[in-house]
Amino acid sequence: MRGWRMLLVTLLMAVMLTGCWDRTEVNDIAIVLATAYDVDKDGKYRLAVQVPLPGQLGGKSGGGGGTSGSKSFYVDSSTGVSIRDASQKVQQRMPRQLFYAHRRILVIGEELAKKGIRPVFDAAARIPENRLTASIVIAKGNGYDLLSRQPRFERFSSEGIREIVNDESVFNTSLKDAAQHLSLEGSDAMIPLVKVKSTEGTKDKNEELQFASYALFHDDKMVAVMDQDGSEGIRWLKQQVKPYTVTLTSENGETLLVNIYKGNAKVKPRRVKDHFEFEVHNRVTAYVLENVGGGDLSVPENVQKINRRLEEHITQTVYAAVDEIHEHKVDVAGLGLVVARNFPKEWRSTYNDNWYEELEKTKFHVTTVVNISRIGLTSENLAKRAEVE
Repeated sequence: MRGWRMLLVTLLMAVMLTGCWDRTEVNDIAIVLATAYDVDKDGKYRLAVQVPLPGQLGGKSGGGGGTSGSKSFYVDSSTGVSIRDASQKVQQRMPRQLFYAHRRILVIGEELAKKGIRPVFDAAARIPENRLTASIVIAKGNGYDLLSRQPRFERFSSEGIREIVNDESVFNTSLKDAAQHLSLEGSDAMIPLVKVKSTEGTKDKNEELQFASYALFHDDKMVAVMDQDGSEGIRWLKQQVKPYTVTLTSENGETLLVNIYKGNAKVKPRRVKDHFEFEVHNRVTAYVLENVGGGDLSVPENVQKINRRLEEHITQTVYAAVDEIHEHKVDVAGLGLVVARNFPKEWRSTYNDNWYEELEKTKFHVTTVVNISRIGLTSENLAKRAEVE
């Protein structure tokens, strides 16, 4: 009887220890670093994938696997009637299974962005292995062309793009963030625009990747590119102020560089007759980085002049962002959400369905208070010649 019990226990243990029947070997997968989405002239979708080449990752001796040329990555693309159809066609000529769980960059070509980016989200969010935290950018031109570039400082162009949009002065947009903007009324997406830029001042004209501006969206379609002043002013309307540098030039040609390292913005809506008015109050703390041809900053009056110049500059950039919002009828600042929080009943009954018509009527009153907290170790340029009386 005891022998039968031992046999039964052994059989039960054998059933439980079945081994790794569903394992996936590393040698059988191609890790996708980034994908690019475009639309061709015939209306078909083009999907491009960037995968690392194992043979180039271990230096000159290689790390095993295939290789092609001197690049450490490989970009392949195909077209289809849908994004998933194009992906299947790329997979059919790949000896390894495409693996998207490590993808951190999605690049959308300019033409597809103008047509509508909603299909990208359907394809990307439907598969559980895709990261919703992956950054999304718009390419100036074709997305697959951006992925094919070889930056000098990074091994992969996707990593170069990721570092650029993760800079503290740039509003990085994740797949999840953009999807929320598309699904919410009273908020539109603002996605970083990246372009190829040739280096300057050298004989070898290397092509690097550069943050250009922000692409403005209404619903899921790109409608415009924000100008420089608007890009600076939108951070105050969004109430998300990150440190950035401002170059001020006076009427006399004096140049001053100031770093804004603390900024606080408050946007308050008011209902006035048949439209909304927004009061924007900005408080700024900054310090001087460079003073070219300026006055002696140990004199309080000169510091006050800088305060006033910076106040005027920031106020002007906020109004520039407002002009962009009015002109293109986009709510990239999320002003509709601000109204919804402060006037919930009126929003549900009246403005939820026709917010963009109301947005055109909005007026803004901007005030800015600046405090220059540090002028540096010297109050004036040490190399400045002394004036002879």
